[in-house]
Amino acid sequence: MQWLSAVLLGVVVGIVSCDMACFDTESNKCIKELAKEITTSMEDYCRDQIPFIKCINDGATKCETKFVKDAKEWYETNVDACKEGTKLNKEIKENEECITKATSESNCFSEVGFDLKEMSRDEAGCK
Repeated sequence: MQWLSAVLLGVVVGIVSCDMACFDTESNKCIKELAKEITTSMEDYCRDQIPFIKCINDGATKCETKFVKDAKEWYETNVDACKEGTKLNKEIKENEECITKATSESNCFSEVGFDLKEMSRDEAGCK
């Protein structure tokens, strides 16, 4: 489950690398109040990460960021992945062991962090 959040958060955070005070404030609230360690359990992931992702989505919407659509898609995809009986949920559950093994043995988080350090801070691109 780490890979799903890491990849999608990396995309959103990469886009957010511009200095946007409103979104920074809102996303920091989400991190302080809702961020939890991501575990390999689908149940834990869905319980802990959906409120966090919703908070990020709400912040993007409130601040009228350029990436509102991406944040909404990230949230909706995760809700779909966690909703019992959906096609995505079934696929993840059928392949959970493989997904967990692949993501736990990779450097997903360190690679995302490295990419973010290289992002430009072009404020004009944020508007």
